[in-house]
Amino acid sequence: MLLGFAAVHGRTAEVELFSPQGEVKAVRQVAVRFSAPMVAFGDARPADPFDIDCPEPGAGRWADHRNWVYDFTRDLPAGVVCTFTPRQDLRSLAGEPVAAEPYRFSTGGPAVLETLPYAHTQIEEEQAFILVLDAPVEPESVLEHAWCDAAGIEERIGVRLLAEDDRRRLLEGRRDFIDRILQMRLREGRLAPLPRDADPEAQRAAALEQLPLVVLHCARRLPAESKLRLVWGAGIESVSGVATSSDQVLEFGVRPAFTAQFSCQRAGKDGGCLPFAPLRLSLSAPIARAVAQKIVLRGPERTYPARLPDPEDGGEWVSEVRFDGPFREQAQYRLEIPADLRDDAGRRLGNQKRFPLTIATDAAPPLAKFPARFGIIEAKAAVLPVTLRNVEAQVDGKVLGFGDGKPIAGGVLRLGKADARTIVDWLKRVEDHQSAQWLEAEDGEPGGRVYAAERSILSDAAGVRKSSVPKAEGARTFEGVGSPLKQPGFYVVELASPKLGAALLTGSHPAAKGGEVYHVSTAALVTNLSVHFKQGRESSLVWVTALDSGRPVASAQVSVQDCSGKEYWKGVTDAQGLVRSAQALPARDKLPGCRSQWDRQYVVLARHGND
Repeated sequence: MLLGFAAVHGRTAEVELFSPQGEVKAVRQVAVRFSAPMVAFGDARPADPFDIDCPEPGAGRWADHRNWVYDFTRDLPAGVVCTFTPRQDLRSLAGEPVAAEPYRFSTGGPAVLETLPYAHTQIEEEQAFILVLDAPVEPESVLEHAWCDAAGIEERIGVRLLAEDDRRRLLEGRRDFIDRILQMRLREGRLAPLPRDADPEAQRAAALEQLPLVVLHCARRLPAESKLRLVWGAGIESVSGVATSSDQVLEFGVRPAFTAQFSCQRAGKDGGCLPFAPLRLSLSAPIARAVAQKIVLRGPERTYPARLPDPEDGGEWVSEVRFDGPFREQAQYRLEIPADLRDDAGRRLGNQKRFPLTIATDAAPPLAKFPARFGIIEAKAAVLPVTLRNVEAQVDGKVLGFGDGKPIAGGVLRLGKADARTIVDWLKRVEDHQSAQWLEAEDGEPGGRVYAAERSILSDAAGVRKSSVPKAEGARTFEGVGSPLKQPGFYVVELASPKLGAALLTGSHPAAKGGEVYHVSTAALVTNLSVHFKQGRESSLVWVTALDSGRPVASAQVSVQDCSGKEYWKGVTDAQGLVRSAQALPARDKLPGCRSQWDRQYVVLARHGND
């Protein structure tokens, strides 16, 4: 019997798990698991197995016969150290002693939870930081262990705490941020309940008094456009004496210096400003709207006021002003700004010495432009408009006409099967020519590629005739000119300008050596007929009217074809100018072989007399 008693009492129970241990943030519960049953099932009030030394209140309970938990009334803040020591008389349910040493954990020193400005944003050169912490801090330890690391400065930069008056003003100026933090902390239970009988401002003051935060700035001005690391260093202590064990690094970018930059559109990198485009002054930081209104542009004839963004877009601060023309060609202007221009942070303009700034306008660049890549022109006033500026006094061109005698005989556009295919093909060629930039070089062309506008779209077409467009107002004048197209038909028109080529093509690629000619093209249908097409599910309708009078055209011959020239139906309009199909047409995306935007459509041709 004595041997059996000694064996039982020689065994010990153990603590298999104790959590947390070491340094842990936001602890809410301690969990312990024993190797043997410690309490009887159903025991309502067993004793706690540990003597607890912790400044935060809580309560323990047995989850089952082997697991014990201790719940704190809130998430523990930083700066808390708790020690759980097994009771000396602690025994298992079988009477075995428990072999365990004291267990200790800490919530660590104060850490930064929120910052203003937010991390990874741009800051000012003398930025003040609001740091919201998870525990009150000893100010002296912040001055000793927090520091700034700025790119371009080869030493640590200390920090300074804001004076009380400056601190109060800054917090009041960032009231929205502070109120958001206060509301969040109250919901989380991290702040003591506020007095219900106090007015809102008194409640806010009471909550702010409890909020652990630090307001500091780097001890010297930071270089513009540098990277900043604000280091919340190891050794910063909470008021309870617990210090941080590692660095916490917050990264920011210092915003560029306050400068003003002028910009305008230019025909070339060494040219003056285009006289018809706006002139702009961009600021790297916003200035007051009232100050921006004092920026003016003085010209040889008048003074131009600054045009500011809409107040709804930027409020009372603006970052750009604009001056709208048109301005005189080859003239000088003077851009003037206030002598003591400052941004929203009170910084002086870094390049103030550049102003007033002299600005020169250039001659208007060459221009040859049709109003569209395709258009319908009324036959009784068949003039194709083109806008010309600063090109040759007489611009040479080419015309390819279908229906004006070449290449289709009879002087009218016939309704043959090839007509739709011809029209669609030329519409596609004009579209590709005007929208493409680079093309592969052909035999005889230097270099690996050429600019599309260097090639003539009509160079390999039969039946092309030469034409020219004179400028009545002289070569430099900006004017709209009409090029007559005398007979009804479908036309492809091209203009070629060496001056335009010299301005836009010379130097555009390695093979461009000068002398390139720039080509612009368009397509036009000259007719007095207006054709209206409505595709229905079971049948379709064509309505033909006269362009000059708007009246219906009777006895007009109508043909509906696809991109390949396949004719689906034809007919003759009645007295109301209407003709209906007897069958449904395929959906446009189902047309065989028709894939591009020009292909996926029907071509409706109408003829009445010579139209």
